[in-house]
Amino acid sequence: MMHARMAALALLDILAVTLLATGHASVMTMLPLHALLTLLALWILHRATPSVAGIAAAAFGPAAMLAAMLCVRHWPARGGRATRIEAAPGPTPGQAADRRLTDRIADDRLHSPDADRILRFTEILRHGDIALRQRVITTVVRNFDPSLSGLIVMALTDTDQSIRTQAAAAVAEIEQELARTRTALEAQAGDRRTAWRLTGLLVDHAVHNRLLSDTNRQAMRAAAIEILERLTATLPPSAPERPAVMRRHAAMLLASRRPAEAVALLAPIIDPHTADAHSLADLLDALIAAHDWRALTALADAAAERAEPLEGVLAERLAYWRPAVAA
Repeated sequence: MMHARMAALALLDILAVTLLATGHASVMTMLPLHALLTLLALWILHRATPSVAGIAAAAFGPAAMLAAMLCVRHWPARGGRATRIEAAPGPTPGQAADRRLTDRIADDRLHSPDADRILRFTEILRHGDIALRQRVITTVVRNFDPSLSGLIVMALTDTDQSIRTQAAAAVAEIEQELARTRTALEAQAGDRRTAWRLTGLLVDHAVHNRLLSDTNRQAMRAAAIEILERLTATLPPSAPERPAVMRRHAAMLLASRRPAEAVALLAPIIDPHTADAHSLADLLDALIAAHDWRALTALADAAAERAEPLEGVLAERLAYWRPAVAA
C-alpha cells in the first residue's frame, strides 16, 4: 500500500515537472505543487516504515524517493552474506550455530525443520535483518508444515511492511495449496489409502494450522471424523490398520470435545498391560477429559502390573491417579 501511494505521488510529480519543462505551466504554480507532493511522500514514509534512503532522496521529489527505497529493498537480497543486527565482541557457540543456520537458509538448504529449528526461526524473525526475515518466510512456505504456521503469524505482525506483505502473500499461497491438495485427495477418497492420507491432512491442519479460523478448523475436524467413521465401519476387526484408524478417530473426537466417544473407541483396543506408551497416553487423556475417575483408577492399577514398567512423565501421571483417587 505504501509503495502504491508513493508511486501515485511520483507520477503526479513527474507530470508536474514535464508540464513545467514544456512551458505548459508556470514556475509559481508547479514549485508549490512539487513541494506539496514531496511533503505528502515524507508523511506517508513516516507513517509506514521510515527509510533513510527515501528521506535522503526527498530533495529530488517523490520519484527519487521511490527509486531510492526500491533500490535499497532489493540490494540486500542480491548481495552477499546477511548479518545479524546485534553487535558482539565475538561469536559465542550459540551465535555460531545461528550463523550456520543463517547460511543454510540463505542457500535454501534447510528442510524439514524440527522444534529446535523452529525456535531459531523465531529468533531470526525477531532479530534478523529484513533480507534474512524474507528468506525465513520463503523457506517456511517452501517446506510448509502446519506446525510452522506460528512463524507466518509472527511475520504478519512484523514492524516492516514488506515482511507483512510477504507474509500475507504466503498465507494465500498456503491456503491455495491446502485447497488443491484436499480437492485432489477427496476426488480419490474411495480408496482406503487415499482416505487415510486425507484424514492425516485434515487432522494436521485442524490441530496445528494457526492461519485457519476456528470455524474452518472445526469443519476440518468434522470432515475427518466422518471419513474415519466410514473407515472404521468398513475395516474388518482383524485388519492391522484398524487400531491406528481408531486412535486417529478418537483424537479428533477429543479435539471436538466428545471425550466419552473417544473413550468408547480407545478402551476396547488398548490393553494397559501391553500397550505402548503413546496409546496409553491417548487413553489417559481421553479418560481425564471425560472425567471418568473410576476408569482412571483402573487404568493406573493395571499399568502398575505391567511386566515392563513404564518410565518418565507417563509413569508419573498414571501413578498420580492411584493414591489420589483411592484417597
